[in-house]
Formats: sequence, structure tokens, C-alpha cells
Amino acid sequence: MSERRKHIRSPDMKTGRILLAETTAGSIDCAVLDISDKGACLLVRDATKIPTQLCLAIDGARGTITCQVVWKTGNRVGVLFSPR
Repeated sequence: MSERRKHIRSPDMKTGRILLAETTAGSIDCAVLDISDKGACLLVRDATKIPTQLCLAIDGARGTITCQVVWKTGNRVGVLFSPR
């Protein structure tokens, strides 16, 4: 399988939450499998429940990151960080 990413990602096994503003669900737990300056791969229980726009809160980090979902496969979600 060839690498198609523009920015190299580093393996990262951190935990976090996907914040859901438009629903009453509140948040969805996730794991950050790898991350770069521009995006990340998230592991979730069910990728079909993840909206196309989201805010990501990584445990131990300050604030949240606004993201756009660029792909979903099984229980993995690829996100692109929105510019600040």
C-alpha cells in the first residue's frame, strides 16, 4: 500500500473526545492513532456516527481542534485540521 499523505504522520496512541455540537450525545470517545501538523487518524467505535465537521479534544492538550472528516473506513476516521 503506497503512502498518499502530504504530511508525514507519527504514531501517537492518545485518547480524546469528538465533541458533537448538533446532537444531545455530547461527545464520542476516540483514540488518536497517528497525527501530523495537518491531520490525524482516529479510532472510534462506529465511524458512521461521526459528523463531517467536528471538534476534537485530545486528553492532556489545551483547547479543541476544529476538523473536517476526509475519509471513514470501518472504525477509523481520517480528519484534516481546519486552519486557525
